[in-house]
Amino acid sequence: MKKIGNLLERISVKDRKPTCIPMDISYSKIKDNMDDNKEYRQVIGVLLYISPVSRLDVSLALNKLSSKNETQTEKDRTVLKKLIMYLNTTKYFNLVINSMSPPVFICYTDAD
Repeated sequence: MKKIGNLLERISVKDRKPTCIPMDISYSKIKDNMDDNKEYRQVIGVLLYISPVSRLDVSLALNKLSSKNETQTEKDRTVLKKLIMYLNTTKYFNLVINSMSPPVFICYTDAD
């Protein structure tokens, strides 16, 4: 939670409106590479550190964005900011594993 707050301050998106989804369905790949990708890679690195431990809900969006580390576009940067705003909106969501009870796995499937 603290890392998300630090990240928001670092990239100046703290005062933007909240969002309830980590990535738009309409995310598309546009070829207009940005020159400076250092900040983009640093933010992706922080998110990759946070994601596997407590934020599995952003894994798909983070996977798509991290594949563009060297060739990100302005659209990718916008989607990254939206992902960070989603994390801010849901910063109190955590992966909770209770050690007192045995794990319960529930699986739904639809087969014809």
